[in-house]
Amino acid sequence: MARADEQGGSGRGRFAGSPFLAQSAAFRRGADNLDGREGLSAHNDTAAAQFTAGRAGDAVALLEPLLGDCRMMLGPQHPETLVVEGNTAAAYIAAGRLTEGLELMQTNLTQRVARFGDEHPVTLTARDALATAHRLAGRLPEAVRMAVRVTTQRAKVLGPTHPDTLVSKLGLGLARAEDGDLAAAESVLVPALREAVDTLGPTNAITTAVRGALGSLYAATGRTDDARDALRHAVIDTERLLGSSHPDTIALRDELLALNNAAPSPTP
Repeated sequence: MARADEQGGSGRGRFAGSPFLAQSAAFRRGADNLDGREGLSAHNDTAAAQFTAGRAGDAVALLEPLLGDCRMMLGPQHPETLVVEGNTAAAYIAAGRLTEGLELMQTNLTQRVARFGDEHPVTLTARDALATAHRLAGRLPEAVRMAVRVTTQRAKVLGPTHPDTLVSKLGLGLARAEDGDLAAAESVLVPALREAVDTLGPTNAITTAVRGALGSLYAATGRTDDARDALRHAVIDTERLLGSSHPDTIALRDELLALNNAAPSPTP
């Protein structure tokens, strides 16, 4: 299975559209025009769009000054400041600034625990993202430990098939696979895909991310036909969701091409 940080910045469970940036809608319009400064939420939305499109560097350029404004105008523990701070940390990670991203993400998690408590959904969003960040940085034992914790907490707080819980299951499966425990990864991803299809539908973004991860796992374990089928479906759905030039679409397409080149389909 290819390393996640070699495959682009957002989808397939790496930041899956960014678990922080998914909160952009929670950035209330009441932040606009505060103390004469307009457009805080608009800047956040623009940065979210840049991140989702795979342009993490552009997102960082927007988020850094926005974070400074939010800290000054709203305060360091204001909910909107915490959203933007989390966005900035996620964008740092996706842009390859791992040390800065991990430090800021840990700070963000600590602030959320202090503000909301250890098992509030907002806190669990930060913990899930930090687990992903550890995986992207190659800190796999810590990634697995944290992924187990947040998956368990989300299942208890939100339910076992809540979209956020399914994202955490995806992250846990990826962490276990990259840590070399492919059987444990499969035991997480196979039921997660079934739950995602049943709960969210077969072409949902989370379903597609789980399917792509499972396709990679099948390829790593030599189940070529299963891998080809899963990756082919994931390519089609990711292209529809994100576009043909998005890094996640390209990564999946390249993975499918490599698989076909290594083990071409039998001629009828």
